[in-house]
Amino acid sequence: DAADDLPVERGIRPLRNQDGGAVPGADAVFFDTDRMALGFMNYAAAHHIPIPERIAVVGFDDDNSGHMIYPALSTVAHPIEELNRAVISIIRSKSQKIVKKSFDTKFIRRASA
Repeated sequence: DAADDLPVERGIRPLRNQDGGAVPGADAVFFDTDRMALGFMNYAAAHHIPIPERIAVVGFDDDNSGHMIYPALSTVAHPIEELNRAVISIIRSKSQKIVKKSFDTKFIRRASA
């Protein structure tokens, strides 16, 4: 199904075969992207699974849509401007060497965790 390839739908896919619960035994879930986390939160709302009382939800990338839902999505933000500057610098250098960079992330606690 083409809808399964949408990021929001990927947050629901792991739960489709579960029998009415949100990841049995888990008290928190972390998703690769905020959009996947939002998909899970929609599933949880439709199945009366309270967030964060039953399960905490955290996404990654600090997408603006995380502010527009209730409860607001907790997320891990990465320094996109710093990352972009580093990429441009590497491209402009025209170096053939492998470049390894690391960037600090920041946990942003909101109501979902």
